[in-house]
Amino acid sequence: MKILMRFLVELANCRCVLLESVLAAMQELVDLGKNEDVRNSEMSVYITMHGLLVLSAELYKENKEAIDKLIDLGIKIHEERSERRGKLAACVAASSEFVSEDDFDRLVEAVVSMRKQVWEAVASGEESPVLLRPYEMSGLAPKLAVNQPEHMLEVPNIEWKMERLDSLPRCFPFRIPLTSARHNGEEVAGKCLSLHDTYILDTLFDEIMTAFDKHVGECAKQLLKVPVMSEDFLPRLVDSMFNRLVRPYAMDRIQEPPKLFFTRLIHSVMALQSSTKPLIEEALKLLISGPKPLVDAGSDIRMEMALADFFAMHLINSDYKWEFDIDPNSPTRQSQGLLRAGIAALLRLSFHQNLLAHLPDTLEPKILQVHSLIPPEPRVNNKSVFEFFRFYPVRLACTFAALLDQEFVTATAVGKYILLKSEGGLREGYDGMVQEDGRAQDLQKQLERAQQTLVEVFNSAVADLIAAYNGLDVDESFDDMRQTLVELLLDVCRSNLALLPSLQTATVDTPPEMKTVISNVEILV
Repeated sequence: MKILMRFLVELANCRCVLLESVLAAMQELVDLGKNEDVRNSEMSVYITMHGLLVLSAELYKENKEAIDKLIDLGIKIHEERSERRGKLAACVAASSEFVSEDDFDRLVEAVVSMRKQVWEAVASGEESPVLLRPYEMSGLAPKLAVNQPEHMLEVPNIEWKMERLDSLPRCFPFRIPLTSARHNGEEVAGKCLSLHDTYILDTLFDEIMTAFDKHVGECAKQLLKVPVMSEDFLPRLVDSMFNRLVRPYAMDRIQEPPKLFFTRLIHSVMALQSSTKPLIEEALKLLISGPKPLVDAGSDIRMEMALADFFAMHLINSDYKWEFDIDPNSPTRQSQGLLRAGIAALLRLSFHQNLLAHLPDTLEPKILQVHSLIPPEPRVNNKSVFEFFRFYPVRLACTFAALLDQEFVTATAVGKYILLKSEGGLREGYDGMVQEDGRAQDLQKQLERAQQTLVEVFNSAVADLIAAYNGLDVDESFDDMRQTLVELLLDVCRSNLALLPSLQTATVDTPPEMKTVISNVEILV
């Protein structure tokens, strides 16, 4: 809806439609938000502010009274929602100590900045174009404008639906200031972006990442092609990518890309623009360093896993070079919990002996041992065989499939790999019952037992995901994980149809994907 509103205003800027009809549509939307039956009243003002942000100075001058009325309404809501915003800030990635404004507040401040520094400045005869809108430059806008009222159209009546407004999220994303906050504190005369330009730039970054979420390389190129010559450009780009990486849940109905996409995107940008590497490492350190890091073991588990996976990939791409700071007395000490999780994620992408060879053994003072953060070498022929089997192959298959952009690793290959490593096969099942001795010479029987255990694992994993998904109905990030699990389960059942009776009986809580797996396997019988 906000993109539609910006599109209508841009048509008015080019004199293709009458601004009066666009303002009437805005006022109708704002009036709908005032309805007592509408719970998401802030969203209507938020959408309207997005449209005003791209308004030209000439149109503001012609409709100053009506536009100021809408801006004053946004300022009023901005002042009244401070208590609710504080409660929301305590629930996001960084607590209220690190972020104090969400996207609604930043948008209102950007529109106020636009009015003061651009619209009113141009009205008084000053030259103040918007950086990201080159057609606002002097002499260019008249050539693009129609300027013939008889050829200008009115915006057709838009039927704003109350249900659609209430279906949108009731909270707005918070932006964690990382490298851009440090850079804004430096005095770089004439090179820093204005408040409204920074918001437009951040919004443009987010929309590019959403539009090109299927192609990492092209997305990185499009981000770096944004025509902005400013010292703030790269810091704000790095901040935008990291904020999407650690954002706990999707803020739009548009499906949020998987976290691994942003991990690969950051490294693709770093490969194309080498000057971003120190900014990327600085942003990561700001997230995990200090007495109270922004992301730690006590944070959202999905954020911790996203940063851990990013840290693992970054170590590989940087040839295992990282400035470890694990001294408990250091003010910039890095979270050991996050480092352990990152190295554990790295263990899924490498070998244990490889980590021992590449990571530094000790730091100054000698008592600080980096190798103590490395998990013990996985062994599947002990009592913890099932825990290893439960988590390792699933994450291994999902991670490598996403990294290589290929089909998911088949469950048959995973089961065979585990059997070869187990030196005798699995000895315990998920429910603790002793299975048949795994020392049988027939490899096919061993593989069938591994597949049987894998089916039981997936039954449990899908049930856990259903419970988590039902408990977090605003979160859509579990959908991809559930889909991954059931696709891998389908591969197992296709290779061994005898496993069909082992599937759980479908219930009302069974996701449709799981029912599809069962029906597909029944067709094969």
